[in-house]
Amino acid sequence: MVSHGNHRCLLFAFCPFYHKQSALTHIRRQQSKKFNGFLPPTSSEMGMADELRSTLEAHYGLRLDASTPLLGGEEAWVWQVSSSLGPLVVRMSPVSRSPWRLQWIHQLLLALAPSLPAVLAPLLTLDGSTLVRYQEQSVVLFPFVRGVRLDREQAQLRQAAACLLAQIHTTFLPLTPHPASLERERMLGEGLPKALPDPESLCDPELDRWHRSLLENPACFTVGLIHGDYHRGNLLTQGRQIVAVLDWDAVHTDVLMQEVAWASWEFGKTSSSDDWHLDRVQAFLQGYREAGGPCKVEEYRTVIPFVRWRLREELRRHFAEVEASLPSDPDYATRQLRAFERLRACKAVFI
Repeated sequence: MVSHGNHRCLLFAFCPFYHKQSALTHIRRQQSKKFNGFLPPTSSEMGMADELRSTLEAHYGLRLDASTPLLGGEEAWVWQVSSSLGPLVVRMSPVSRSPWRLQWIHQLLLALAPSLPAVLAPLLTLDGSTLVRYQEQSVVLFPFVRGVRLDREQAQLRQAAACLLAQIHTTFLPLTPHPASLERERMLGEGLPKALPDPESLCDPELDRWHRSLLENPACFTVGLIHGDYHRGNLLTQGRQIVAVLDWDAVHTDVLMQEVAWASWEFGKTSSSDDWHLDRVQAFLQGYREAGGPCKVEEYRTVIPFVRWRLREELRRHFAEVEASLPSDPDYATRQLRAFERLRACKAVFI
């Protein structure tokens, strides 16, 4: 633990906190330009502006030196920066991100960090705030941790991800606002193109009825705060240990099994992303439950509909993007559509 005035910062040796972009990340960066008014930097773009550097130095009481743009923030500008405290990450959110909601999320991270070392809490400014406003955008400093993107081919890391998710959900439960209203619209982010009528390939009256029943009777499920974007790209590892969970901007109140089911897909799907390894999915779900995951045993019967609902929502987004002449990834969508159909016929029972 390093103390510096009002700062309490866990200093890790942090690596590229963000990584080489996937096709989907590239698309979302283009959407950020369309909907949020700016495009996150690429490795060839300039470092952090001198005016921003001076603003941060004044608010944090630090000396900031050389900066390097980092990739993978999707909608955010992100830099690694040298400082008098050591290496840090500067993250600037788009104008569309509410500073009040970001500060609320930061308070959650500050509450989680003491019991979950992989949760990186933001540094505090000299006046105790978790962010600085700069040109109508929110800027935050985080510790810089060295690690590599989680390799989902490693069974031990998949299990570590399942256990960590259980710990996050359990720790979040007492922090969930009450009454807990579902915020499922936040699952796929903000600034989405207008939805279109479903093409025939996405029509599924049974899935529609199931989801309508969920919204009418959420008390049948365990509801709480979820990370909202829990996948291997947001988990950094050193060897066989997860050392950082990144990108908490999508935290919201939802059915916990939604995140558990989708995480089982993310960590258990095949390399072609159009099917899953049932043994890996079962192991992930079992690992989550054995680590104290708070979902009730009967909720595990809904893994497949939760995954199919998420696949269909992402496909709806894809078709809306195409209609709006926005960048899209037809190959990725084709794989998702195959998965949506394959899981329609899947009769697997988990746990």
